[in-house]
Amino acid sequence: MKKSVLLLIGIIYILAIATVSFFGLKVQIVGEVVYINRIECINEEVKVFNDEKYIIVDYYDDPDNPLVVQLEWRIYPDNATKKLVNFVYDETSTVATVNKLGTVIFKESGPITVYITAADGSSNVIETVKIIAK
Repeated sequence: MKKSVLLLIGIIYILAIATVSFFGLKVQIVGEVVYINRIECINEEVKVFNDEKYIIVDYYDDPDNPLVVQLEWRIYPDNATKKLVNFVYDETSTVATVNKLGTVIFKESGPITVYITAADGSSNVIETVKIIAK
């Protein structure tokens, strides 16, 4: 082999090492699942009494424009792979219904308890919120 080819290979090798050391090399694990470890209801109206979260709203009776409370939540850690949640409540309740987006629609005054659960298989991750329309 010619000396110029060997010299060129050596220069490219040294430049590659310098480039990697300058820019760094980030290890990314493909397929790693990061599970939700905490859910927090972050509605502005949330009040905490005896370690329980409450949202208290004033009820009004208008069938054409029912009282609606939109639940807001935050997932921890921020880099969770699957950030979906479920809203679980007593579906036989006559007080309100809750849809898949966390919208609580009141039919009458009273309390309803909503459990925000992780949909990624983290079965022990639950945020409980009691909403009272008075």
